[in-house]
Amino acid sequence: AARNWLATGSFYLPRQLHGPYQIEIGDVLYPPTALWVLVPFTVLPLLLWWVLPLGITALVILRWRPSILVWPLMAAGLAFPDSPYMILRGTPTIWLVAVVASALRWRWPGALVLLKPSLLPLALIGIRSRGWWIAFGVLAVATLPLLGLLPEWLAAVADGQGKSGLLYSAKDLPIVLVPVFAWLGRTTGRRLPEGFDSAG
Repeated sequence: AARNWLATGSFYLPRQLHGPYQIEIGDVLYPPTALWVLVPFTVLPLLLWWVLPLGITALVILRWRPSILVWPLMAAGLAFPDSPYMILRGTPTIWLVAVVASALRWRWPGALVLLKPSLLPLALIGIRSRGWWIAFGVLAVATLPLLGLLPEWLAAVADGQGKSGLLYSAKDLPIVLVPVFAWLGRTTGRRLPEGFDSAG
């Protein structure tokens, strides 16, 4: 998708831009801002696409030392039918898992969940921290050069059919929630991140 954008200026497949279509594997439903993550990997070693998000997620979870009580929930999230496919295929969802883990650890990355707006509630992690708002501002500024692609993105999302509409990301939730389960069962660093305190 990123190579197609570099070559043609369009991030979305032609069949996504001409009225209703059936969503299939390979269709692009991410907002244009995702290009800031995708384009570097047209030149970076491909292996980093997996190593970075999976490594970040593993390191954060290991630091929490989650209780054995949440291991079945984490295992269920990883064993959910679509989860192994997402990991092996390297879908961008593996990056969102790392973003959620990082947001629970450092707060500010929560704003980056907005790269997949269908997972909006998880973007609220850390929203009360100054870092979250700085990250949101950077994301907004990064969107400005890509504003011309927003109508295409809206058309691609609005016209896509066959995957429960706006709920097409529901299949991502089991794997995305793995770091949430780990955080809930953590045995170290019990302080709540801002935005999830008792007053909120």
